[in-house]
Amino acid sequence: DFIYNTLNSEYTLFGNNLPYPERYTVLSALALKYKVKRLTVTTSLLINYASEKVKNDQPNSTYKKLLPTISLSYAPFSTVDLRIRALYKHGYRIPTFTELYYSSVHKKLNPELAKQMNLGVTWVKSFSSTPLNYINISVDGYYNKVDDKLVIEPRTFMSLTKNIGEVDIKGVDVKVFTNIAVSSSITLDIAGSYSYMEALDKSDPSKESYKHQIPYTPKHSGNFSFTINNPYVNLSYSVVSVTKRYSRMPNRADYRVDGFSDHSISLFKEWKIKENTLYAQGGISNIGNKNYDIIKSYPMPGRSFNFTAGFRF
Repeated sequence: DFIYNTLNSEYTLFGNNLPYPERYTVLSALALKYKVKRLTVTTSLLINYASEKVKNDQPNSTYKKLLPTISLSYAPFSTVDLRIRALYKHGYRIPTFTELYYSSVHKKLNPELAKQMNLGVTWVKSFSSTPLNYINISVDGYYNKVDDKLVIEPRTFMSLTKNIGEVDIKGVDVKVFTNIAVSSSITLDIAGSYSYMEALDKSDPSKESYKHQIPYTPKHSGNFSFTINNPYVNLSYSVVSVTKRYSRMPNRADYRVDGFSDHSISLFKEWKIKENTLYAQGGISNIGNKNYDIIKSYPMPGRSFNFTAGFRF
């Protein structure tokens, strides 16, 4: 893959000293796959090379990295749809133009390098003689060690982007999905997920922010939804919940952003017209009319209503 990026601007508040960057990126990959009856192994080597040219006496930059990945999926039983997954991967992220240049102050940012490990299991079961049609459960545990973690801290006038020298990220993701038959024409789709993430600054033990959670990263988050499928009008309910976060480090009380739960409902109906489909959907978001914050000091709208309609042909 070849990617070309450029940035132009008429922002001249502090003089015409913008860098007008151009970036040329080449991504090349060699991938191999080995598969037998119960085992699948995939490995790849990605070559990431980028050259960036800038104007107004600012230094050019070159980024290059070899990034290996290996993953496997194993089914230990022939009669049970259970799979064990494992992954080891090197990740590499170059700062975007927004992070580097969307400011009157020209920043020096290092690319982010991550070593990622994941171990997970997925179980799927179908049922033929019960109202429960099937269930799908997946559990994943992961550990990421990130050098020069890129973090954006939104501010009132202009966001601040910086590197955090070393970040340790540990977490667990759990997902459940099931379908239940209430009658011959009515079914329920029920889905839920939960995520625990501990993302700690491990850069400098002498700093107050050492072992504090990085900005805007909740330790606990999750969502739940159910949909009633029927011949008349499908009804859906969903809730998204996030616990407290901090807008900056160290995690002081005045930087705290409170958690929230956002509840929504929607109705959906479609009509077949020969080979075509007419559909309509309406809903209410933020039923509780809570002005919660995703970004500190920028409250989200309260209760809102929406309606969409379309025609597929």
